[in-house]
Amino acid sequence: MTLDARYPVALLPVRLETRFAGPLLKVRIFPDEIFADTHEPVLTAEERADGSAYVAAMQIGVDAEKEAWRIMVSRWTASRAAFIALAGIHNSTDAREESWSRAAHAMLP
Repeated sequence: MTLDARYPVALLPVRLETRFAGPLLKVRIFPDEIFADTHEPVLTAEERADGSAYVAAMQIGVDAEKEAWRIMVSRWTASRAAFIALAGIHNSTDAREESWSRAAHAMLP
């Protein structure tokens, strides 16, 4: 494939991981999730349970809260865990049955 000046090319950020396997250098390339909106405004039952557990841990103390946060971040992305925690604090009762209810869509800034 050759590049043609008539068509634009986008060079988006990527994450590289490298490791040696004997004399070979192996490279993995992961595309960045740029401009993709995958936010689900309604929680699943599992997310709601995690949010309630986080709120209960907040009332116990700092160590319990830190542990509950660590568990949530291991299950969800940090931004999703923050949304779940906030929904738990506000006693959100909305629920969805499926893990995702809409496809991701791209938005320009």
